[in-house]
Amino acid sequence: AALDAGAVPGPLEARAPETPGDGSAGGTWLVGREEIERGGVDVYVSADGAGDALARLSTAVVAGGGAVASRQDWDVVRVERGIPEYGRDITADNIAQETGQTERAISFDKGCYTGQEVVARLHYRGNVKRLLRGLRPSAPDGPLPEGAPLFHDGRPAGRTTTAVESPRFGRIALGYVLTRVAPGDEVGLDAATPAGVRVCELPFTDT
Repeated sequence: AALDAGAVPGPLEARAPETPGDGSAGGTWLVGREEIERGGVDVYVSADGAGDALARLSTAVVAGGGAVASRQDWDVVRVERGIPEYGRDITADNIAQETGQTERAISFDKGCYTGQEVVARLHYRGNVKRLLRGLRPSAPDGPLPEGAPLFHDGRPAGRTTTAVESPRFGRIALGYVLTRVAPGDEVGLDAATPAGVRVCELPFTDT
């Protein structure tokens, strides 16, 4: 399908691409990405057409001077930008507000949904006990394993979720940390180690 500037959908807008011939997109939809994802589109196709669509997209990207990113590349990008992934950084054990996605993913003005009472109660009356944060080793070559427990003052304080090696920032990770542990504080990877991992605001920056 041809995709010029006028055909690119806006953030979270869904649009069927214009195609030559009969004009049918064959069940394909383009959904504009949010600003936090730095633009672009997600392409939704039927399961039986996914292989062909991927091959055609890959060919078009390379022909246009681009490169095809791997899943690992995407993990680096999303961790740098503080974008959690459902099933990895967000599970059924998480309350919505813990994930840092309240402004982009929750409406307090419309509809009803499963878990709305808990989400609304926290929003209007309470505070969460932990938040999704960025994590960096205190030393450039320090350890930062994925799925590792975190400790502060000898007590459990959180856990890492996704850990990556960023070309820009080095070893970084997403993870949940108790709210009493502020950005700039350090946590350890075991109860006997008081430091070693620095807690950061998201998205990651050079400072």
